[in-house]
Amino acid sequence: MELEVQAEVPKKPLFKQRNCLIFMAGSAVLLIILLILIFTVFKIEDPEIKLVSTTVSGIVPRVTNPNLRLQVELNITLDIKIEVHNPNYFSFKLGEGTSQVYFHSDQVADVDILPGHIGSKSSDMLECRLILEADKFNMTSLIRDVFSGELDIEMRAKLPGRVTILGFIKKHVVASTDCQLGIQVPSLNLTKQDCHQKVKL
Repeated sequence: MELEVQAEVPKKPLFKQRNCLIFMAGSAVLLIILLILIFTVFKIEDPEIKLVSTTVSGIVPRVTNPNLRLQVELNITLDIKIEVHNPNYFSFKLGEGTSQVYFHSDQVADVDILPGHIGSKSSDMLECRLILEADKFNMTSLIRDVFSGELDIEMRAKLPGRVTILGFIKKHVVASTDCQLGIQVPSLNLTKQDCHQKVKL
């Protein structure tokens, strides 16, 4: 008669099992914390761009008739102030931006906006000056607007930037604003300022 001999499997020491459970629990807690950070602190929020003020100055537009041909004398300066707010917990580095003015779909002025740096949860004010001269305008449309008492123009500003997380995660952002402006003639008062913001990640 043969006897079956079963080898006794040595049991793991209790402290090793406890350490394994502690490690697994700690890893789970760290994973939960990481997920919370990803969806809160590390989540990239859109920067906010807003046209704060527009100051109009220069020569009042007027229609002349040299050699029986209608012309408009025009030299207007727009001083623009744009506020950019960074809602993130990380700094926002601005690249070189641009601002253009359009009159009836024709570009009549443009200027570069200097790069900058906006800290976390803070704002910065950007200023630029745009000069409008008559030789870049469609004369027929310009004469019609002058006689109507209001110049309708469009101002566009585009600001590229980058948010850096933990020194190595980089997210590129382009913030832009598009504003419809109305300038009263001959007072040069601003009668309309309707702006819309757009952010592209």
